[in-house]
Amino acid sequence: MAGIDKIYVDNYDDYITFINYCKTIQEDIQKLFNVNIFNYFYFTELTEQSFEIEDNVYPITNFPHKIDYYLIKNCNIPFIIDRLKDQYGDSYNEIKNDSEILNEYTFEKFKKIKIIHEKSKYPYVIKKQKRKFMISIEDLNNHDTWTYDKTISQWRNTNKSNNLNYDNCFSILFFGKSYKALVRKINSWNLPKGLEIEIIGSYYSSSFKIITK
Repeated sequence: MAGIDKIYVDNYDDYITFINYCKTIQEDIQKLFNVNIFNYFYFTELTEQSFEIEDNVYPITNFPHKIDYYLIKNCNIPFIIDRLKDQYGDSYNEIKNDSEILNEYTFEKFKKIKIIHEKSKYPYVIKKQKRKFMISIEDLNNHDTWTYDKTISQWRNTNKSNNLNYDNCFSILFFGKSYKALVRKINSWNLPKGLEIEIIGSYYSSSFKIITK
């Protein structure tokens, strides 16, 4: 699930205006959030003929919160503003005027990890049999804790996150056949440098830590 649910268009002028706007901010979004904004589009090649059918309405995007917030602060397209106001209600102006709100999402992604295993040389995992791992994250620099927000499928800093619903947040469970599979999963997450990731396995010897660098 994403922040702005979906953006709908019912005419070509609105559609192409927003497509062209997103092209102008594509590089900025990539630099800030390490994502391609067009990966969130359902349709990028609609034509005028696509809207000739009466009452034809297209859902064209489904953005995460970080792009919603960017649009609230920067986009001046009327139908986008109306959609964001409808989605965020009373929070719209708070987000618009909050100079720090994007800081949660703007960081340099880690490039490598260091595995720390205190109990044995390698984490103990029986091959060909999936094991359960509980994963929790702490920021080594300021001791902030991170939690996994299932509504947007990403980790969030609990001290810097806005609109954090703790009913939807938790330490994440991972099921895998080897610690290498778990490391591959961690490498796929958009996390900053300087985090300590604690992995608690099913057995005493299968727990270890990972430091992002």
